[in-house]
Amino acid sequence: MKTKTKISAGIAAVAIFLNITITTVAHSEQATLTGAVMIKHDKADMAWAINKNLRNVSWCEIILWDGNGATFNSMGEGDPKDSAPYDLFKKLDKNKLAKKYQVTAVSLNPDTGRKFWTCDEFDINASKTVRDFDGIKARYVGEGKALPNGKPQSLTAAAIPRIMYKTESFFRVSKLVFKQGKPVFLLIAPNGNVWINKAYQTGVDSTLTYVGMSTLDKHLKHLPQGWKFKTLILPNDLVIKANGVQPIMWDELGDAYDLLVQGTYNLPLQTFIH
Repeated sequence: MKTKTKISAGIAAVAIFLNITITTVAHSEQATLTGAVMIKHDKADMAWAINKNLRNVSWCEIILWDGNGATFNSMGEGDPKDSAPYDLFKKLDKNKLAKKYQVTAVSLNPDTGRKFWTCDEFDINASKTVRDFDGIKARYVGEGKALPNGKPQSLTAAAIPRIMYKTESFFRVSKLVFKQGKPVFLLIAPNGNVWINKAYQTGVDSTLTYVGMSTLDKHLKHLPQGWKFKTLILPNDLVIKANGVQPIMWDELGDAYDLLVQGTYNLPLQTFIH
């Protein structure tokens, strides 16, 4: 059973202006939901969520593996500059969460360290219901694919070498925005594919910072032959849309990239490869 939060007239007006739906789940109901039931509920009750001013803001994901990896993202929740407070995040126990939600496994993104956005805005079709994972507030935003054998993807530092620089698919509907005059960090493959970084993490290389992203190539020791790193100051806003599936990739440090797929972004390809 759902209960609506009572909102004062002033806060209600703000909520209407921002087009925000505020919903809570009764504690007794939330405590009895298994992962499978919760995922089904949240997938059926989604709405467009606008998340602005994200650049260098912390975030995390809790991924429940019940077949594919149902992904709950903290962006837009809690502190606008710290949606994944480290004191709370470091206490998350994957095994306890898997037992609590009765799923095959739980992954954390990042598994260790912290993760920060390098994009400016990430609008996404997300669940209206905010889930509380032992203090970390997050919404369902989409799914990552399980391994070909059906087993969960591991996101630990030890597992990254097995997945780095390999194309994966994430199922989501979203709009990613990088603002004019801001830097973007690119990996360009020999076949002309352009990968744009949307987040960096500190779990593998604790010295990595947002300022240091402009010289990320100095940290990358296993970049595939022929690949190039590039920092570009955008001449115009870059908007990238995903309408169901988005090719994604991690580098050797666990930094996250989206592929620029023809027809899904607004700037000429030559903007990035000239």
